[in-house]
Amino acid sequence: MFKSARWKSEKNKIKVDFKLQFHAAQLTQLEADSLMISIVPADVGKPTAKSDKVEVRNGSCLWENPVYENVKFNRDPKSGKILERIYYFVVGTGSSKAGVIGEASIDFSSYAEATKISLVSLPLKNSKTEAVLHVSIQRIHDSIEQREVEEIENAKGIFKDHSLKSQLEESDVDQIIRSSSIEDLRLNKTDSHMAELKRNSLVSSGSDVTLLSSEGVEIPWLNSEEASDIVIEKLKTEIFSLSRQAEMSELELQTLRKQIVKESKRGNDFFKEVVSLKEERERLKTNSHFEGGDSKAIIEELRQELNNAKELNFNLQIQLQKMQESNSELILAVRDLEEMLENKNRETREVGPTYQTNDEVEQEALDELVKERSDSKETYLLEQQIMDLRSEIEIFKRDKDELEIQMEQLALDYEIIKQENHDMLYKLEQSQIQEQLKIQYECSPFYNERELESQIENLEIELKKRTKESEDSLIRITKLETHIKDLEKEFEQQEEGFEADLEALTCSKVEQEKRAIKAEESLRKTRWQNANMAERIQEEFRRISLQMTSTFEANERLAVKALEEAKKLQFEKKQLEEMLQKLSDEILILKDEIELYSAKNKILVEQMEDKETLKGMLEKTRLSVKEMELLVEQGNDERIDLENNFMFVKNEAEELHMELNKLRCLLEEKESIVGNLQV
Repeated sequence: MFKSARWKSEKNKIKVDFKLQFHAAQLTQLEADSLMISIVPADVGKPTAKSDKVEVRNGSCLWENPVYENVKFNRDPKSGKILERIYYFVVGTGSSKAGVIGEASIDFSSYAEATKISLVSLPLKNSKTEAVLHVSIQRIHDSIEQREVEEIENAKGIFKDHSLKSQLEESDVDQIIRSSSIEDLRLNKTDSHMAELKRNSLVSSGSDVTLLSSEGVEIPWLNSEEASDIVIEKLKTEIFSLSRQAEMSELELQTLRKQIVKESKRGNDFFKEVVSLKEERERLKTNSHFEGGDSKAIIEELRQELNNAKELNFNLQIQLQKMQESNSELILAVRDLEEMLENKNRETREVGPTYQTNDEVEQEALDELVKERSDSKETYLLEQQIMDLRSEIEIFKRDKDELEIQMEQLALDYEIIKQENHDMLYKLEQSQIQEQLKIQYECSPFYNERELESQIENLEIELKKRTKESEDSLIRITKLETHIKDLEKEFEQQEEGFEADLEALTCSKVEQEKRAIKAEESLRKTRWQNANMAERIQEEFRRISLQMTSTFEANERLAVKALEEAKKLQFEKKQLEEMLQKLSDEILILKDEIELYSAKNKILVEQMEDKETLKGMLEKTRLSVKEMELLVEQGNDERIDLENNFMFVKNEAEELHMELNKLRCLLEEKESIVGNLQV
């Protein structure tokens, strides 16, 4: 009772690992240079995990390294719903409580059964700024026990020492299946690693950009000089996390291979049970040859047979439960593979619209890259694996149905034998009671005669009464004798019925032998099918390994080309920056010249004012007026020349400003091209 209660309590508890990535935006009016995030459960009140410190750049902060958090959930046993589990994300400098900028809360229960990456925008509470925390939540599969990890590492070490050919020549079918599963895990390591890398890189980059663009948040680090270095570091961190996910997928594949090995072991157990049934059949044959014997010995043998039938029934029920569990696990594995295929198809569909904003030449190049990276062969092979797994599930369902039919037949046989045994026990009890009554009635007349003699000697007066009683007792004795004869006839009829029951038991044993032969044939078929499936799996994984080597080499070449193009673009960017600096210097020189001309114009204006004052004096002295007129004419000519020069310089400045705007547009276009290529 205590075990069942404990099992129920453990069943209602769930442990889930989450991968969290953070991006804070609109961090204006902040004096802090770097920030970090602390993850605090609501029921604990202390941080269980912390992120790295990251610098704040242009009002935003991006944490490239993800944070992993193990969350424990409780399920309601009546309704089956997962109870809420609230966590707080505290954003601060990490120095003290005074350095806390704000916090945001989230309920992880809504993401406990999520299969896709979820993007959430949370406004920071208790904050002076209007900061927003963008969180990407990814549910990671449940952790596998450490014992299975150690077994996988030991299996990998064994594989390094022994090749597949030696195992095929020297080991049996079970060892071949184990070694092939280990080899397939090594071959699939690169496959799962590259597929997860493509999927997560596309999803992470696409999700971040779409999230920020939907809310009107600018991404300043893409326009900075160190954009390529930051993207490369981000890819390295993603590769590290993806390698961990690849190891998790390897462990899941190893568990599937172990299930196949367990099923082969169950087939061997079925074969052993068939052998034991044959032995029981032979033993029953030897025991059924006797013609007579004690009824008690027959009953004991029947009880032993019933106990054996009960044990067989119990063992078959346990095996059915194990088969059902293995079938459910296989169905879950098939569903996971189908979800992986759906995610890949969605990623390939989402890649198309992201590149529609570029030029026609860039679109053609990027479309070729997407086509090369789509790996349609991988999806085709995964679909083939799903079809094979479905066929296996159908085979196991058929085996399960056959076993259920056999269980029903055995249950009917068991009930029939139990009823027959009950009838035989009832008849034997009646016969024993009748024998006891017979013995008692045989002894009773002697006892009555002795009493009568003693009563006759002692009481002669009561002779008449006792004679009447003796007559009555004699009548009763005659009745009892006739009843005993009837009981003897009934006992003979019961013996005949027992003989007929024994014949029926022999017939049932013959039927059980036929069933055992059928079970042997079904076991042979299942073992043959398992061997064929192992060969198919080996061939498929060999094909996958060849395809993965080719795709891996192609991806390496593409990465090298992308790095070379990024270096070229960086060099061109530096040249353009130098040109911009030169043009800015020239603009400064022109500004200085314009200031000089403006100062000269001011002087000329002052001179004109002085000339107006001198007009009065010109009336007095004509000679001086004439001279001053000459001077005025010369000044006017100079002023006109200066105004013409000023207009010419102004036009040149406007032309230079237009050229600067064109160069800036070219720079922005090239930087966008570099960012798209790096993505």
